[in-house]
Amino acid sequence: MIFGDIYNDVVSSFGSLWSYKERGDSLEIITPFATTSSKFVSVFITKRGDEFIVSDGGLIADGGYNNTFNRDLDCYDKAFLHYTESFQVKETYGINGVPFFYKKTSKQLSVASIILDMANYISSLVSLSGVEYEVDRKPYDLFSKTANDYLSTLFIGRFDSRSFFDKTTQHVKPNAIISMENGSVILLNYVTGTNRFNFQNSIYKAAGIFELADKSLPTLRDKIENKITLIDDLATGYKTDMNYAIEKLTDKPKLKRVDWSKKEELNELLEK
Repeated sequence: MIFGDIYNDVVSSFGSLWSYKERGDSLEIITPFATTSSKFVSVFITKRGDEFIVSDGGLIADGGYNNTFNRDLDCYDKAFLHYTESFQVKETYGINGVPFFYKKTSKQLSVASIILDMANYISSLVSLSGVEYEVDRKPYDLFSKTANDYLSTLFIGRFDSRSFFDKTTQHVKPNAIISMENGSVILLNYVTGTNRFNFQNSIYKAAGIFELADKSLPTLRDKIENKITLIDDLATGYKTDMNYAIEKLTDKPKLKRVDWSKKEELNELLEK
């Protein structure tokens, strides 16, 4: 096992809730640190010359935690700089231009401590990106109300608000649930935002909720007929080049996208 001594140092120092995957000349360590997007943080160890490098593997900037990363948003950038300076993290760029964040040391005994620092750093930055900033809350609430009003009219007596899930799955909170005549349900999540950052964050949040639904109790999961994302393509934050991110919401069975400008497509559900 590559870097086996370092991994053993981590486990002996911080407990057994850690795991690993070997990736060529690197070792991925899956930490027990979680993000608010319900992902466990990973760090990657490599060695260049006499130095051990512990990085995020580019996952922060690449949305690997169902997160967004946009330093153009002033309030986020200030927090980003604060954490980066506090943890003394450095930045470099991969071949594809994606930023990598890392710390390094020439002392093997210091690597475990650096791993802990990076895990805290990654968890903080990713969770911070999930904050719904007040400037964007009102437009989101307005779109949610408009969509709810439309759906409750379209699906009279079949539109619900999250009561499908029991106490063991309260972390699964779709925006809306439609009960079908055959006993199955359709989950809906809304995606909107007044700028690119908040719109992308809304995309990843919806993807995370659907992923959690797939991991719910089988008795509940098997009742899910479809998972639909209602995209506010009329929002100022929507850009056509975001379709690569929206693909996360359509790349698995039972996942479907409906644009708000074509919301009449939802009428097809009434025929089932």
